[in-house]
Amino acid sequence: MANCSRFSRAAQAAGTLKLVDWSARAGDSFAGHLLDLLGSHNAPARPHDFQIVFASHVLYHCETPGSAERLIDDVTRNVLADDGICILYHLAKAPRSFQDFRARYGSNSAAAAHSNTPAVAIDDPPAKVAEVCATQGVPCLRMDFTADLRFAIPDEKIWNYFRAPEKYAELCTNNPVAAEDLKRLMFITQRAPTEFASDPSPTGLNAYLDEIGGVLKRNTGIVKLAESMQVFYRPGAPSDFGKRIAAALSSIGQA
Repeated sequence: MANCSRFSRAAQAAGTLKLVDWSARAGDSFAGHLLDLLGSHNAPARPHDFQIVFASHVLYHCETPGSAERLIDDVTRNVLADDGICILYHLAKAPRSFQDFRARYGSNSAAAAHSNTPAVAIDDPPAKVAEVCATQGVPCLRMDFTADLRFAIPDEKIWNYFRAPEKYAELCTNNPVAAEDLKRLMFITQRAPTEFASDPSPTGLNAYLDEIGGVLKRNTGIVKLAESMQVFYRPGAPSDFGKRIAAALSSIGQA
């Protein structure tokens, strides 16, 4: 946050970022009161005063699907200017991709009664955004692309270390490269290793390692990240507004 503040001040001083006065307050972005969190000093922001809203990988933090509906409605009705756009980046739940593994194994699928892992409220954010926008009559455009998360392909001895959290400290000391792969594997699911390993169900650690291990072997150490950039804007925008946005997205996709 300090770096962000420093860079924004430098950009303001150079005249490249035209922010005269702004602030952001801590609060619930999904509560439907974004203007109360944005503004100048103690005054809330004015309605329809923002030409760009940027939301990167935020909908995973919704407590319920209704949180996404409130956020999109709030941005559209209260925050965006008539010629404003909201740009969102999220992972999509393509089969055997990063988000697919996170949704199926990270959510724990309610399989372990004593799991401390909360359920995933929205396991495919781009699909949810498209659904909400269609329901609310909000124009929404989408551009899909992929990225690679790369792993070494460990031998069976190392893979067995991944199955035993009590050996993780030893692994980190003796094999830092394998430990980095382990961190990536655990980042995908974001589950506590001991809880994950104690889950004998089809969403437990052993099942996860079996499936993702097969994907890594077939894909030469790569797990795909299916990313989506979506842009939505107010329904009352000029008639050619959507065409210009679509053209911009097309030019990005061809770059």
